[in-house]
Amino acid sequence: MGALSVVIITRNEAARIRRCLESVAWADELILVDSGSTDRTEAVCREFTSKVYRREFDTFDRQKNFGLELATGQWILSLDADEVISRPLREELLATLTRDGDGHDGFVLRRENYLCGHPILHAWGRDALVRLVRRGRGRFHGAVHEKLEVDGRVGELKQPLLHFNSDSLQEYIAKNQAYIALEAQRRHQRGERFSIARALLSPLRVFLFRYVRLRGFRDGTMGFILCVLLAFFTFLIHARLWELTQSEAPR
Repeated sequence: MGALSVVIITRNEAARIRRCLESVAWADELILVDSGSTDRTEAVCREFTSKVYRREFDTFDRQKNFGLELATGQWILSLDADEVISRPLREELLATLTRDGDGHDGFVLRRENYLCGHPILHAWGRDALVRLVRRGRGRFHGAVHEKLEVDGRVGELKQPLLHFNSDSLQEYIAKNQAYIALEAQRRHQRGERFSIARALLSPLRVFLFRYVRLRGFRDGTMGFILCVLLAFFTFLIHARLWELTQSEAPR
């Protein structure tokens, strides 16, 4: 079986990183890339591995690629601090690695999402990402919603990756502030400018798509709240884009 390296990026994740690390303590190598935590994140990580590195955060893809470059295992599993490998997924991973990936160079993992302890089965749609890759055959691309692109065949594992997004709405809203700023910056850099029409219609489209088209209403009250928040985050991206556009105007 090829050795498995698990790479996790962190920042102030002391409240939940232990759950993640306990779920992958069986891996051959654990690598943590921290971007300046001010809580006990680093201390908790060092209970599981000495391979804890610090790197100033710039973009998500660069942060994760830094971790990929540090890994020495034949296979690399990329996780976030709020994700957990279930026992069934662990068994499937080990069996897959024993067969050296069955001719594949990467694998998609389907995420089972939870928000404030509630399962979200519809509003987020199908959430499946490449997370397992043969060393040297994949790189992350995308400053915000980074994706692991594989040079080779990609398969998919059956058992879900558990994703405990946030334990409270306050935490979820605070987490998305960074994504809003980065997404607005990305759009501005590619030439998009503020439009009142888009700022008005885009949030509405987001809500209708997730609540009606994806049947987010089946996720109950939590689903409704999530769909409203996602629409509001979309509006905030446009508001931030307006601010960036204003900074270009001559004084």
